[in-house]
Amino acid sequence: MTTQRVRVQLDRVPETLLWTLYYRAIEARRPDTVLRDPLAVELVDRIDFPFEERFGAGRGLSQWQSLRARCFDDTIRRFLAARERGTVVALGEGLETQFWRVDNGRVRWLTVDLPEVVELRARLLPNAPRMSSVACSALDGRWLDEVDASRGVLVTAQGLLMYLAPNEVHGLIARTAGRFPGGALV
Repeated sequence: MTTQRVRVQLDRVPETLLWTLYYRAIEARRPDTVLRDPLAVELVDRIDFPFEERFGAGRGLSQWQSLRARCFDDTIRRFLAARERGTVVALGEGLETQFWRVDNGRVRWLTVDLPEVVELRARLLPNAPRMSSVACSALDGRWLDEVDASRGVLVTAQGLLMYLAPNEVHGLIARTAGRFPGGALV
């Protein structure tokens, strides 16, 4: 059975989710990879998008991108080792496939991303019972009400904060820290 390719058209900041996905997939294809990410490889193969034409061959950058993702994976694994039923909130997650790399079978995962990105994730990624999404900007505080903080919270902002103004970053961090005392942000 042939899998139909999915056409994806994004621009500006949302398009960067394709860049990070592509570079993780390039690195994941290497036999000596620093990041096993078979889902990233599968997604790049399924998406109808001129990755190489748009982003280049990826030499060098793919390993850097994958090392960054691996650092986040390691931090999440340490959090889950201490709080196995904790909640991870991934702000601006894009097409990151981290949940499937770090899932311990108990984590609750909340993706917070722009509506067009949440819709794309729903079309492309496997359904996971302990995973949910809120379609809004990370700056929109309504996602805070969706977080089950009873078993610990780790908020990730992998590659998001650089797109925000300094006062927006400070406000986001302050709101998150005020809402989840004892939580962590990476």
